[in-house]
Amino acid sequence: MSTRTKILLTSFILLIGALVIQAPNITNAISNERAQSTTKEQQDLIENKKTTLLQRLQAEKESRVVKLESKRLEACKTHEQKINSINSNNVEHNSKQLAVFLKIENNTKKFYINKGLSAEGYDSAVTAADAKSADAVAAIEASGEINFNCDTTDSTNPGSTIKEMTTARHTAIKDYKTAVKNLILIVKNANTEKNNQSEPTTSTENR
Repeated sequence: MSTRTKILLTSFILLIGALVIQAPNITNAISNERAQSTTKEQQDLIENKKTTLLQRLQAEKESRVVKLESKRLEACKTHEQKINSINSNNVEHNSKQLAVFLKIENNTKKFYINKGLSAEGYDSAVTAADAKSADAVAAIEASGEINFNCDTTDSTNPGSTIKEMTTARHTAIKDYKTAVKNLILIVKNANTEKNNQSEPTTSTENR
């Protein structure tokens, strides 16, 4: 196994633990990696997914007719800013996780191309990874546009929207991580096969 492949696989293993990189905000955390590989088609897909998420949340919000009142509303107001701050921090953390996965996916695809590798299933693995990354980006960007408001939240379940989007983000990132892992395994196997084919064979002749 080449040194580059070992580094690639080690990078992925490190992701299983704490996935934290330094980035000042959501845009800076993911924009650099997205810029390297995001096509207009991919960007349109992300925007469509984000719009669908936000429209669904808005429809659910409008269907709720029971709002907080009097003491419950006052109590909610005392926590409103903290709730939004926690949500913002969680979205920021998830954006940093996503940036790491985007970087690894980009590096994996570059490695595959630069090495001149060929593998059955590579194209479908890339398609799957790109689709899952679109889900993750859409969930994170949609979450970043949500603002918890005690005046409009549902009294029966005030934190439902925040909880729903938190689950959506975590599920999308988990699925993307799996897709990236599958892509890495295909590239690793292709590289191993190429190295094995290029190794000189020795034979002995009986005389």
